[in-house]
Amino acid sequence: MRRLALAILAAALLVAIAIVALWQHRRRPPAEHEGPSLAALAPELAAERSRAADLLSRYQLVDAEKRRFRIPIERAMAVIVDSPDLLVPTPAASSVSAPATAPASAPTSAPERRER
Repeated sequence: MRRLALAILAAALLVAIAIVALWQHRRRPPAEHEGPSLAALAPELAAERSRAADLLSRYQLVDAEKRRFRIPIERAMAVIVDSPDLLVPTPAASSVSAPATAPASAPTSAPERRER
């Protein structure tokens, strides 16, 4: 009987220690982070958003030799809606960005597995 009482007392003591430890942990202020605060980044974020909005809303000559121009995004979307064939890649661009296609004579089934 005495052992049971000691076991219950020990368990209650462990629970009490755990509760106090958790309570102390929650009262501790959060650790400071290493990076700059959000308020410090606000001017940089505003400048980046302004730069992005400027790029998306103006006309600009990008490369005269390749005849590349920047146009406002709204105008670009209207041009593509009016002429969807402009989305077809040029031969030079297709060799770089288009995924490789299988030749017409390629088998459609999975290749046979070799045993070692």
